[in-house]
Amino acid sequence: MPSFLQPPLVNLGIYCVTRTDLESYQTVLHWLLERGYEPTGDGLAFRAVNGRLPWFRSIETHRLSEEDVHVLGESSIPTYPLPAEWLPVSLRLRSTREDNVDIDLEYAPIRSTQWERLAHSVQIVASGSDLNLMQNVGAQKLPNEERSRAERTDRWITRTFRALCDDLQPDYAGCMWEWSLPPPAELMRSKDVRDFVGLYVARSQFAVQELQAKFAGLEKWAVHQFDHGLYFESVGRLFGSAEGDSGMEHIRVLLQENAK
Repeated sequence: MPSFLQPPLVNLGIYCVTRTDLESYQTVLHWLLERGYEPTGDGLAFRAVNGRLPWFRSIETHRLSEEDVHVLGESSIPTYPLPAEWLPVSLRLRSTREDNVDIDLEYAPIRSTQWERLAHSVQIVASGSDLNLMQNVGAQKLPNEERSRAERTDRWITRTFRALCDDLQPDYAGCMWEWSLPPPAELMRSKDVRDFVGLYVARSQFAVQELQAKFAGLEKWAVHQFDHGLYFESVGRLFGSAEGDSGMEHIRVLLQENAK
């Protein structure tokens, strides 16, 4: 599906252990529809393997019709909106409110041969081009229109990510530049921790009090209390910067030590 989103892209990803891929996808979609989004009628589905997304070498695609997209948005969870062998993987959504930005709703890719046995994160993808430009050259150097778009995107990221975590109560969630939230096993193993803006962890899955205490003195990262967990935020980091990598590595180690 051709993208109208201008890179670099901002990914807001969530992972829910207790939900199936389809339940997670529909939960986020219904939440977005309630917050001023509507499907454009452009979407893509993959043929499922045992009810799960396929390994990339065996992907068969299906273009979602406008009727498919409408049913997907209106159906009750866990009602299956498509023929049982298809899973929706990408939907384009337009904003009906001035304080929102246009987005794609997608499953996050998994970089693992265990693809078919792992649940997928669901991610909301938005263009970060104006915000990236403002962060790198400064707001005062941008024309008013570009600065206004950048500031709107910045506000949207903060507002949407917080609401996503508080309302849907994922086990963990990430706000990232040009990177997708991996499933837990990959996150714990991975040393590729670049371009994380922040990571949320739920009290139900992690010993958050211990995490907060250990994080108190770590530079370049701030800890925020959300309704159901903690959010570790990179402070003052620019897209593509090496700053914050050591902090994110520290988070990964602490998650391993404090997982329930």
